[in-house]
Amino acid sequence: MKSKKNADHFLFYADTIEKDVAYLDNEEGRHAMAVLRFCAGDQIRVTDGKGSVYECTIAEKSADRVSVTVHNALIVKKPETEINMYVGLCDKDKFEDLTEQCSALGARKITPLICRYCQNPWWQQWDKHSARIRKKLIAGIKQSHNPWLTQCESPIGFAEALCLDEKSFLLFADADGTPLLALSNRIVQSTAPAISCYIGPPGGFCDEEISSLQKFGIPVSLSAFRLRTELAAAVMCGTAAMMANANPRVV
Repeated sequence: MKSKKNADHFLFYADTIEKDVAYLDNEEGRHAMAVLRFCAGDQIRVTDGKGSVYECTIAEKSADRVSVTVHNALIVKKPETEINMYVGLCDKDKFEDLTEQCSALGARKITPLICRYCQNPWWQQWDKHSARIRKKLIAGIKQSHNPWLTQCESPIGFAEALCLDEKSFLLFADADGTPLLALSNRIVQSTAPAISCYIGPPGGFCDEEISSLQKFGIPVSLSAFRLRTELAAAVMCGTAAMMANANPRVV
């Protein structure tokens, strides 16, 4: 019996798309068929994380994957202004949540920052955690139907990040800064190819880091209240993305 699930409500992810066939890996296929009860012959939507949404029909399930037949491809334009997040490393679980939320909100890149006040250096074993973080990024775009997969870089030092980020419109979170919404016109009128959003770790940026940021960017206030690192990152990412770009268009 065919499932009566609404295909438009769900978005699946496929690493492998060959001509008119896409392949859901074992975990993604199990979620589609065992959890959500989709069946062979059902219509589903699949993304490759590169801006395309494919309208597909489930063909068959094998031991390690589900194959789907691609009928049509919808292309979602890449935002003209990229939102790049530079976030002081916090607790591992909180950082994973942060990556999922920023991915759902349209961040193009997330760069973990090693700042003076970062603690409990779990990131020293980054390779051990990178696969799970990638799953969080994929979960974010699936939930939000954003077909552009966010890239998460390996952790780098604060000073190194600033050296790599000279051409962007730089904002950094500061409780005493200008309210972010008050900068809407400047953000819209900016010709920079990217907006770089800097968020401090728990404990914030140190005085030296703040001094460096003040040379390159604008301090912005995100709330009347103090926010945790992961919440501040989501607020800043979502607000900057909304101000910098119109809604993506299907072409």
